[in-house]
Amino acid sequence: MTTNLDYQLEMKEIQHWMLLYGLGEKNGKVIPYPSAEYVHSNLLSSPVSNPMYLNISRKFECNAALKGDKSWELLAHWYIEGLAVEGYEKNIPNPLENATVKAKDLKHFLERSHYASPDWLASASGLTNQAISNDTSTAATGKADDDHMEALPADFRALYNAMGAGELPHLDLLIVAWRHFWKDRRPNDGKDYPINPDVAEWVKIRMDNPEQGNSKAKAIASIIRPIWAPTGRQPNRNQ
Repeated sequence: MTTNLDYQLEMKEIQHWMLLYGLGEKNGKVIPYPSAEYVHSNLLSSPVSNPMYLNISRKFECNAALKGDKSWELLAHWYIEGLAVEGYEKNIPNPLENATVKAKDLKHFLERSHYASPDWLASASGLTNQAISNDTSTAATGKADDDHMEALPADFRALYNAMGAGELPHLDLLIVAWRHFWKDRRPNDGKDYPINPDVAEWVKIRMDNPEQGNSKAKAIASIIRPIWAPTGRQPNRNQ
């Protein structure tokens, strides 16, 4: 996928991805990221020579709304480690609540960071051409992925390989947009459906040349809209 690497990602958007995707699912439940083991081996063992680590930990521990969720604390540690966050406000309960980071800065940080990062973080933020997971499972070695690939029809394998080679950037972006807006939606689920102009705008700003992407972004928004999603405004639903 190609992305506008100057695009500002909201830290709360990244944190939402952590809660939504975690480290995968087990028995239908999302395994948290950072997991308890990850917190123990990374956050709790951070160098105490830097008082910022302790101050950050205490700040989150004192906030009842954030105490049980280590994802914000992890992102704060990334900030201490050098992630170029903009809008960090040290005097509010969650210093990262209104913060943002450029996609290219997140990309560079993940490439050189010692923190393990789940695979989805690259694709969700549009940074798909890097391997950032330190997972040592069978899937991470590539064996399970190879087995799954062999089970696919030849046309699917060819399409997958073309996407992996960066030959179909807009198709890659289409999939990311579908996952962001429609993956977990269902007919008559009682929530507003996203409207196509909003989806198109979200897509456009993630393109290499957003100013030239109007027609393609509108097409992607239209293509990924499920046939059961109503057109025209309706109660509790949008166009």
